[in-house]
Order: sequence, then structure tokens, then C-alpha cells
Amino acid sequence: MLDAIFGSVLFNALVFAGGIASMISLLIGVRKYRRSVITAHVLLVVALSFFSAYSYFSYQSLKDATRTEIARKALARQEAASLLSGLPSDVSHWQPGEGRGIALSGLAFLEQHRDIYPTTFELTRSTVRADIEAAQNAPESSEERHRMEVAGVAMLRILRGIAGNSAR
Repeated sequence: MLDAIFGSVLFNALVFAGGIASMISLLIGVRKYRRSVITAHVLLVVALSFFSAYSYFSYQSLKDATRTEIARKALARQEAASLLSGLPSDVSHWQPGEGRGIALSGLAFLEQHRDIYPTTFELTRSTVRADIEAAQNAPESSEERHRMEVAGVAMLRILRGIAGNSAR
């Protein structure tokens, strides 16, 4: 919305025309009015100029921050796709270490990008931690295998969701 306003030719033309109109009215005011009215007018023009400049540069700063955030998310997507390419595409029930490795790898990725995905990181961390703790309470059992399979599959799906179209 703001890009359409501040970046448009119409806005720039109006700002330029407003500046010219202010200068012309100042020159006309020098002839007709007293010094105090001219001083007030000059102060108003200066204040409006500062406000306009402040608004423009604040907008540019916000726009740059948004571009940076978009670029960081794109990089995180690429990293997630890269991580997925090195992980098995499916988790075996008979290899609980594989599920644990996938879960911990994904958790390390999310921790690295927790400023981009804070809610996903917190939910995943608590879920994976619960699955790993439950699996450790029942070593070498079907429950351990099941919990590690669930944790691994969940992490693969989270990473695929982050990677988007670049995931396999």
C-alpha cells in the first residue's frame, strides 16, 4: 500500500508541485504581509519538509527491513531443501536411530532459524523433546520405535513445509 503511494509518479509530482507552490506563496507573502506571518510560514514549510523527509525515510527503512526478511526466509527455504536432500525420504519403524537423527537435525535447523520461525521452533522442540523422552523411558521396545518414527516423520513434514516447492 505505502509502496504504491510513496513510489508513485503522482506522489512525487504532488510533492514537487507542493514545494513550488510553497515557494511562490512565500515570495508573494514577502510583499504583502508582515514579517511575523512570513516567519510563521517559513517555520511551517520547514516543519512540513522535515515531516515529509522523516516519513519517506521511515518508509524506506521499513521497506528495506521487509526485503531483508523475505530474503532470509528464501535462504531458509533453500537450506531446508538442502537438509531434506541429505535426509532419508521416509522413516523406518525398525531403525529408531534414524528417526531420532532426523528429529535432531531438523531441530538444529529450526533453532538456527528460530527468529524467523519462533512458534514452529517452540512447538517442535516441545513435541520432539516429549517423543525422545518417552522413547528413552522404553529403550529397545516397540514404543521407542513408534515414538522415534513419529518424531522423524513430523520433522520431515515440517521441513518440507518450510522448503515449499523446492522440497522433493
